[in-house]
Amino acid sequence: MNRASAFSSIRASAICGVISFAITTIAATLAATSGAFDMAGMQVSAYMFLDSVLIAGFTIGMFLKWRWCAISMGLYFVVSKYDSFQTGFNVYGYVTGVIFLYFYLDGLRGAIFLYREDLKLASQIKSTPPDPGV
Repeated sequence: MNRASAFSSIRASAICGVISFAITTIAATLAATSGAFDMAGMQVSAYMFLDSVLIAGFTIGMFLKWRWCAISMGLYFVVSKYDSFQTGFNVYGYVTGVIFLYFYLDGLRGAIFLYREDLKLASQIKSTPPDPGV
């Protein structure tokens, strides 16, 4: 992996976060306005708005290339998918979950790569002796 592919991976992961935020927010809003708390076999509650806020925060952090946001988004996504599969198995949810998980993990890989590259660059700058002629 190089810097360009790492940035591309992070950008794709953040775009998936935006899509996930949009879907979650729309589903929560529709459920809240219609009064139906069971949409397509999924239980919908007010916690989905909290879910949207967390996804939005982690996505903004991924756009800023914060490694902890990429890690948190991946872990939060796995936990939320596990929780949703406890209520019932949905084939479409499983397929989209695997696709989103791939992009989130790829973004995490890119963020870790950039962090390590920045550490190498910082250590090279510190190890370079100052020019005595200045």
